[in-house]
Amino acid sequence: METNTKHQKLLEEFSAPDFKKWLELVDSQLKGVPFEKKLVTKTIEGLPIQPIYLKKDARQLSAPGQFPYTRSSKASGSLVNKWEVSQRINCPTAKQFNEAIKNDIENGITCINLVLDQAGRSGYDPEVGVQEKVGKGGLSISVNEDIETALYNIDFSDQPFQIDAGVSTVPFLGLLFANLKKQNVLAKNLKGNVIFDPLSILAVNSDLRLPLENLYDQIVNLTKWAKNKAPDLKTLGIDSRPYLEGGGSAVQELAFSVATAVEYLRELQNRGLTINEVASNISFTVATGSDFFMEIAKLRALRSIWANVVKAFDGNIASQKATIYSCSARYNKTIHDPTVNMLRNTTEAFSSILGGCDVLSVEPFNDIQGQADAFSRRIARNTQLVLKEECAGDKVVDPVGGSWFVENLTSELAETAWNLFQEIEKLGGMTAALKAGFPQKTIKETHVKRSRELAQLKIVSVGTNKYANLEEAP
Repeated sequence: METNTKHQKLLEEFSAPDFKKWLELVDSQLKGVPFEKKLVTKTIEGLPIQPIYLKKDARQLSAPGQFPYTRSSKASGSLVNKWEVSQRINCPTAKQFNEAIKNDIENGITCINLVLDQAGRSGYDPEVGVQEKVGKGGLSISVNEDIETALYNIDFSDQPFQIDAGVSTVPFLGLLFANLKKQNVLAKNLKGNVIFDPLSILAVNSDLRLPLENLYDQIVNLTKWAKNKAPDLKTLGIDSRPYLEGGGSAVQELAFSVATAVEYLRELQNRGLTINEVASNISFTVATGSDFFMEIAKLRALRSIWANVVKAFDGNIASQKATIYSCSARYNKTIHDPTVNMLRNTTEAFSSILGGCDVLSVEPFNDIQGQADAFSRRIARNTQLVLKEECAGDKVVDPVGGSWFVENLTSELAETAWNLFQEIEKLGGMTAALKAGFPQKTIKETHVKRSRELAQLKIVSVGTNKYANLEEAP
């Protein structure tokens, strides 16, 4: 092979394409139809998608690991600190959970994902609570023996974990750590994240079992405890999934999650914590939908927005770096022809990886039917294992870096989400906005728009409004 000693540029003998000439050629083919009407499309967020992007369309970017961390919060991306493989376990009993998590760990899971059922997350006693919520959507815990059974022979110090216990977070963690102490597991050796987002629960349920002020006090006490006893435990997980699962857009999910985080920054600082104590304990759990490039841009935009927010609060560099847990959405999953959900899960997992998530959870394809089993869990787990081990998804620092389209989309998405965030601030913050019904109203409008476009085939759902399996039993 001949060495290019003269450092000649490839294809320099060809003239560079001229955008104006290209545009003239396109206009001649459109025969009078406006360019914007024929070739420019709009996303559900209202963002324009051009047919072609140029270098000038992408703003000047920092390198991975540099402020505002759009490309990655780490200079090495996933090369060194690879994303953690997680999977939510939708098992109602402690014994079923224990069997499932053991199987998961033996077959590639690197992050334990423990979710309480709807009753537990809402703060109800399973013995006397709302029975239709008991055992639904997660693990039902009523006595200490349930914890012992669920965690039997599980080494929590060997891998990170995520806990989703809703308003029951503090009492549940008390049971959890008491049990781990019996196993001689020290809290200082634990690494994980706790989803503790009262405003997200308020958005879903319209009320809280405990006063919001009391929950803020619990978060403060938990954060102080973790600082001394479990420094690698993040105690304030923001959960933006309800906004997308309600039919919202990427813009709304970003704006509402950041507005929630900002509300917590203020409330917890008013209770004596410093900006770095609060911000460093915040993590974000997001849902990933079907719009492949939009979901990539969403994670990148989230890092950028959060870095600028924390910097504005005078937070340090470490606190400016967002930790992102990504999971496949349920909103777009189909009950009929559920095997198609495997394909949806694959694209969603891939967009999460390209967007730079820190932890990824893929839902079983038939979980939407309430029929997740060992087979569907294996398929879900192996989806991201194939993307990691066979597709080398962890071998490139920033796979989409330099894509003029993705960079432009990220900037447009971040700017639009920031504008919506400012609207919430004008209303008095996220709590005031929720009480006024603003997020609920805007998400409902987007959901109605999605439904209408599905009915009109402007949005395609394979197996539902197109290529439906007409022989499938209803």
